[in-house]
Amino acid sequence: MGKSVLLLCGDYMEDHEAMVPFQALQAYGIAVDAVCPGKKAGDCCRTAIQDSGAYHGYQTFTEKRGHNFSLNANFDEVDFSKYDGLLLPGGRAPEYLAINESVLDCVRKFSDSGKPIGSICHGQLILAAAGSVKGRKCTALHALGPVLIDAGAHWIEPKTRMDCVADGNIITGVIYRAHPEYIRLFVRALGGKVTGSDKRILFLCGDFMEDYEVTVPFQSLQALGCHVDAVSPKKKAGDICPTAVHDFEGDQTYSEKPGHNFILTASYEGLDASSYDALVIPGGRAPEYLALDETVIALVKEFMQSRKPVASICHGQQILAAAGVLKGKKMYCIPYGEAECCLGRATWLEPDPMLSWKAFGSLVEYFGIAGRAPEYLALDETVIALVKEFMQSRKPVASICHGQQILAAAGVLKVVSCCLVRKPVRRLTNTMLSHVPWIIIFNAIKLVLEIGTDLSK
Repeated sequence: MGKSVLLLCGDYMEDHEAMVPFQALQAYGIAVDAVCPGKKAGDCCRTAIQDSGAYHGYQTFTEKRGHNFSLNANFDEVDFSKYDGLLLPGGRAPEYLAINESVLDCVRKFSDSGKPIGSICHGQLILAAAGSVKGRKCTALHALGPVLIDAGAHWIEPKTRMDCVADGNIITGVIYRAHPEYIRLFVRALGGKVTGSDKRILFLCGDFMEDYEVTVPFQSLQALGCHVDAVSPKKKAGDICPTAVHDFEGDQTYSEKPGHNFILTASYEGLDASSYDALVIPGGRAPEYLALDETVIALVKEFMQSRKPVASICHGQQILAAAGVLKGKKMYCIPYGEAECCLGRATWLEPDPMLSWKAFGSLVEYFGIAGRAPEYLALDETVIALVKEFMQSRKPVASICHGQQILAAAGVLKVVSCCLVRKPVRRLTNTMLSHVPWIIIFNAIKLVLEIGTDLSK
């Protein structure tokens, strides 16, 4: 029988501290139910992006609105006894969850049963309120030290923000930067065996790549013990790539908000690509300019020619198309991207179900949700008819930037010269992963690299 874990959520929990363990554990084959008091399956919890204020000279962390996190179970219907472990994300949610008696009852039941409880950052406020840290070693964000000491905990002052402490069934971490060790300790507490320490994975990053699309797979692979490096052209180890939060909020396409600052772990210049076993390309807006970089194209071609796994998510497919590695390939893509896919000389497959992926040799492609207005307007027959009417009547048609996607879908560019600013014609295919589980790409890589977890005990 597989393991199952309960993730206790609330509004303005920290974005990464909810989604990374949620998707990582599912990718490892562990069922995760996300619940929130007063909400039901299908409802959303708004998340908070908490980041170091040091970048701006502040004395404490900053906070911005994060993704909308979808719940998949009802808190009021949960049978706590059926779960093998409990996870408490941080952020601001624990401040009010810690005064909810139903929440405290839940935590005490897990604590009394000796089942693993993972808590990170401000999540330890809930443990303190439930009386579950008395006599236990634990750590947290520095600011929680006085509270945990008052609750009778053996406070372990964190030396870095990646520190974790395990004491019996209680596993605590400082902040989301501690996720790799935090998740690894939690999996082991569930009885799992972690493998993958001999593998080296390279992430190709850029400014305004999608927040989840880089951090979830990055930390999930680190948690398996893989050596994971993140690089970006013209940047070095320790530099930052700002990320973007793409979300659906009632508009006809996704919105964009500022995400976390992602810290690069290696320098791009002098990179030895041959020392890595796989390449991951996050999506977002970064691929639009990375696809113009000849060194990026050469890097992708090197991985493809060596037949090492290449996982491309979201608009990362633009880089694959620019590198000329999609020609003759079958691929999944959102219907919005059908015209671009076909123009890129790939065979577009109708996605069914919506969460579809396919591996072609070493190339792992993902179908998700593509966006920006021309991408969905290009699917509208009335829009296509309108464009054709103007063209046939030889009236002026002015199109700028992504608008050319509509012209391409209408088939009116065959004998027309056009310019797409800073975007080569060969780069014609994109896909997107937003909040859909990393499970899909991860499992494809896992099959090739033989990494993962074993919970068969």
